[in-house]
Amino acid sequence: MASGPNPDLGQPPRPLSPWARRYGKNHLANDVVFDRSVLEHSQFAPEHPPLPSLSPKTGQRNHRQSPSLHPTFYADRPSLDGTGTFASGDEEDKFFITDFALNNITRGIAPWQVGATNRHIQFLPFEGIPSGHHAGQDGQVITPLYERLLIVPDEDTWLPVFRKDRWFSRASPHLNVDDPVVWRELRISLELANRILLALVKDKHVFLQTMLYGVLSHWINNTVSNPPSAEPAPNAQVLLSHSYTANMWTTHAQPPGTSFPLADVPTKTEEEWRHRLIELTSNVDWAFTPIQAATRRTDGIMYHALNIITLDVTKINMIIQNRFTPAERCVALVTQASTILHELMHAIGTSRKFHDPETRYSTLAVRTDDSLAEPYIDYGGAAELGYAFENAVFGGVLRDACEWADPDTYIPFANHLIKWPFMPRVDDPTLGANAPADHPDFGPDRDNAVTIVPSIWFSRLLSDHFWTDDTRPRKSDDFFQRLDYWRTTSWYNSAWGYSHMRALLSEFLNEMKNSPGERDRFLLAERANLMARSVPYDANHDIYCGRLDIAGDYWVWSAVGLLMLATLPIERSARTRLPNTQWETLYFFPSDANQGPRRQIRWVPSTIETPERPTTISVSEVFDPFGRDGEVIPVDEITHFHFLDLVRNMIYHFAGRLALVSRPWLDEILRMEDLIRSQRQRELNGDSPHVTFWADDVFRQFSLPVYQPFSACIYNQGQNDWVDV
Repeated sequence: MASGPNPDLGQPPRPLSPWARRYGKNHLANDVVFDRSVLEHSQFAPEHPPLPSLSPKTGQRNHRQSPSLHPTFYADRPSLDGTGTFASGDEEDKFFITDFALNNITRGIAPWQVGATNRHIQFLPFEGIPSGHHAGQDGQVITPLYERLLIVPDEDTWLPVFRKDRWFSRASPHLNVDDPVVWRELRISLELANRILLALVKDKHVFLQTMLYGVLSHWINNTVSNPPSAEPAPNAQVLLSHSYTANMWTTHAQPPGTSFPLADVPTKTEEEWRHRLIELTSNVDWAFTPIQAATRRTDGIMYHALNIITLDVTKINMIIQNRFTPAERCVALVTQASTILHELMHAIGTSRKFHDPETRYSTLAVRTDDSLAEPYIDYGGAAELGYAFENAVFGGVLRDACEWADPDTYIPFANHLIKWPFMPRVDDPTLGANAPADHPDFGPDRDNAVTIVPSIWFSRLLSDHFWTDDTRPRKSDDFFQRLDYWRTTSWYNSAWGYSHMRALLSEFLNEMKNSPGERDRFLLAERANLMARSVPYDANHDIYCGRLDIAGDYWVWSAVGLLMLATLPIERSARTRLPNTQWETLYFFPSDANQGPRRQIRWVPSTIETPERPTTISVSEVFDPFGRDGEVIPVDEITHFHFLDLVRNMIYHFAGRLALVSRPWLDEILRMEDLIRSQRQRELNGDSPHVTFWADDVFRQFSLPVYQPFSACIYNQGQNDWVDV
């Protein structure tokens, strides 16, 4: 990885810190305070204040750079030598910004917890093997022991979908499964994916039963009279489990007493499950992801037009290059297997909709006319079959802190699980389609913990002992016997934990630094509207207030989005521009074991622009849930004060309900609302049409509140003010 800053800007490159050399740069936490550092920092590692010590020669106090956690041996007990007070304001600032950034990327997992949960790997009961995260460990001794106890791939036992004759390759320099070194590492993850899937078959896991035998139907149908929320989109579909459909039949059978036509599903044999699984995956092929992005990876992509699943090459590359410790290698192999199964669920979902020879498991009238939109399982809050699989089988979606790192420096770090559907609710197509915001899955009682996953669990899944141990015949129980040591909730459940909104805010603020003529108005308008509508306000008073009440602390981002809209010019008419697209034709060549023809597809790589470049600006739109009971305000009447008034009315709502509100966020929102209102009022008193003006100088004063999750206040009517609680 190249050193920074960018030499093109006239700044000489700086040497990389030890963490930056191993993990690369955290692109989510580029902060200007590090521009004054001697080294280019990763901003993954915590910055500890140095301890002033006495010089043996002069007796004067010296300040030394802190020996923060080692980038590889972070499981060792950290030394306190060299830690203490700050030598400068910059050091103090870096301490807090790195703590803040680390909280962001690790979702509240503390550095000491990462070390404590990665001390060992384990392939046999009560016999720990060093993880590679301790100084002085001999890798030459660890590796043979590790490989001797690892599962041994047996391709003869694989389901047909995983076999080598289903693989395609791309032209050099891309990885090729005909390369023995590549296949040697890949087949371990394929072996594990096969074992997990067959265990789900043997255990008759409810989720897999739903994927194979669940009923496909429309969200709006004649049987379910009271769905949990409004229809997410026109012609939205659901995939209903056997228990759900059986209960519906008991309640709504027509005529009453008619026998349930799918009563045979629970009696399906293991062989029937296996045959159904093979049938639904008979047209699925595999390849490696054709393009690596500069700043993000996509673990897997399903090309529906070709029925080809492509896997990212990063983890296999790093294993081949021997860049991982034994613990990291276990994590990479397991998460690769998880990605394989995640993408396979998308393929099964496509087969169910378009290629299923069994018609009794669908009520869709014309399946071939349906879109690729995936179904909502049992009327859940989001539709994304891969995430739904991980949530049901592992208890959450497997993630790590470096998932958006550079592909050439990716190292798994701070491995954890997050619950799905994701909270807070994000309208992002890559994360699945969401039901409306008032769906119960997005309510305040939702379990939103982050669970730290230790390296021991990853290694156990890869151990031959786990799969041959007869004392626990049902391997899928307890999320494949997952180990839970710690769960963290405070940061991730707070307003600060809404990382998607924080990214939008950063983009907005960075774009506003440009002069008005150079700003991307399309991007600014889209980001502001996305944030403002994080709590949709296109509703009457009662519905909107209900949405505010279930939003928890996340309402603050809607308020910030409305303030952003109040700083932009009002759009009286829509605007469009041509997309900045670059089409590419992908060619897939069959592997030596694959007798199929060459395949090709023309596509626009999603990595050309990240985030995607908006191509439209809609006319400004604002609803008034308070003054006009949700009516849309005519565009020629809209002023910036409508957005500001909505912010005030949100806060009045919480005051009237005597609701607990985050003090840091309330103070900043009220401060910014007052500043923007004052500027807009001055413009209104002048002669210029203020609706076309920017309030950029004001909004650049916005400051993200300091993380204080337990600082709350409530409105005191007697004092006519907010008081701390």
